[in-house]
Amino acid sequence: MQNQIETMKKLTYGTELELEGITRRRAAEAVQSVVGGEIAYVGGCYDAWTVTAPDGRVWKMVSDASLSSRANSAEVVTPVLRWEDMDTLQEVVRALRRAGARAERTTSQHIHVGAGEMTVKQIINLVKMEYRQEELIIKSLGTHES
Repeated sequence: MQNQIETMKKLTYGTELELEGITRRRAAEAVQSVVGGEIAYVGGCYDAWTVTAPDGRVWKMVSDASLSSRANSAEVVTPVLRWEDMDTLQEVVRALRRAGARAERTTSQHIHVGAGEMTVKQIINLVKMEYRQEELIIKSLGTHES
């Protein structure tokens, strides 16, 4: 078990948080309140806003066609994160919620895990572990099953 934890700590990850009840600009302000840095309006087809943190990593707030309100919704896309960034991610989520963001039944969260130097066996174990704990993860995050 300790070996699995050490392997998890070496992984990189990123996440996409689909949120309702918050504009992309307000979401950028909430992210900036935690990570610092500069906010910029990028626009384009995703009506994007970015926060470039002092460490150079970029957080993106973009539109997402799967969300019910184009004007009052945001998909927050994190930069590549590491184990030591977990507290920052949790603080960003709290700041987004304080700013009015809601996870509705129509929203989801996508998590991308960097395989890095993982072996096939380690990837299989990770998938099995997530599968076995899926119900607990859903309950602990306060999300809804689709």
